[in-house]
Amino acid sequence: MTEDAEIPDWIEILQRPPLQPKLSDENIIDEFCVRLAALFECYHYELPPGGCPEIILGLAREHLPAFQIEARKKLPVSGAPIKQQRWAVRAQAMSELRKLERAAERAGLTKRGLQRRAAEKVFKTNRQIENNARRKHKDDPAAQKWIRKTPSIKTIQNLMAAKIPFPAAMEPDPASERAKVLLWRAAERMQRQAHPQLS
Repeated sequence: MTEDAEIPDWIEILQRPPLQPKLSDENIIDEFCVRLAALFECYHYELPPGGCPEIILGLAREHLPAFQIEARKKLPVSGAPIKQQRWAVRAQAMSELRKLERAAERAGLTKRGLQRRAAEKVFKTNRQIENNARRKHKDDPAAQKWIRKTPSIKTIQNLMAAKIPFPAAMEPDPASERAKVLLWRAAERMQRQAHPQLS
């Protein structure tokens, strides 16, 4: 491209930053339409009657900031963050407890002591996994550091009794989910405009 050559509009459009979350859904869809048009122009892509393939929208969201929505800043919360391992261990124990309760109901037995039995089984399973991992990586100090210590039976019981919020690290990103929905709606609008006979 020579110095006098005109720079295509799609270059500036695709370099735009993520959209602000304070914008309305309609405003975001309008802007996504502009950015999708620029993306299609860049690759000389014509929108087919069947709509834009999901893989194109997914790759655009994942790799191009222009198709993302900026995440809102989360307010700080009190207390230590919930560790994913504790959440997983609690989920295991609660699942095991429900199995024991169903078995007790079928047999007409008391449910007393089932919580400890569930905790003991989960402790035994996880301790075995931990011990196997430590034996396998006994000569690898770096790997040993990443092996998580199994919570005690009492700790597992306490986890079962507590109301533990879902770990923040495992929660879906609201901004990413919103971008996914609104980008799909933008593509759907562009399809109707490109192929009005299909509307």
